[in-house]
Amino acid sequence: AYGEKKESTSWVRTITVKDKQGPLVVLSDEFKYSARNGADVEHFMTPGKIQLNGRTAEITNQGKVIKLMWSKNLTGYVEEKIMDDQTSRSVWGDRLYRLVLKSADVAPLSGRYEIIFNVIN
Repeated sequence: AYGEKKESTSWVRTITVKDKQGPLVVLSDEFKYSARNGADVEHFMTPGKIQLNGRTAEITNQGKVIKLMWSKNLTGYVEEKIMDDQTSRSVWGDRLYRLVLKSADVAPLSGRYEIIFNVIN
């Protein structure tokens, strides 16, 4: 989650699991820097296909769908990694997808990111 060349004074990750209306996981990162030089970046790897729609993504894998929603101070994009060795392919399949959530290059020195994982089916 940490970007390059930053002076982090605090980074606290909290994970909350809620199960009232279906499985829901909230990942919250609160941060403070004394100085920064670049963006914060969060990565989530999956063998499931990722469909982006604004500040949400749906990950589909083996008939299951998980919806992710994230804070407005993050921008999301997807990278695809082709598995080029047999060992990786035997575990993960032909490819992995990486959901990248990135802050602005000139982001505040303190704040919070929130990412919500919701099981659709």
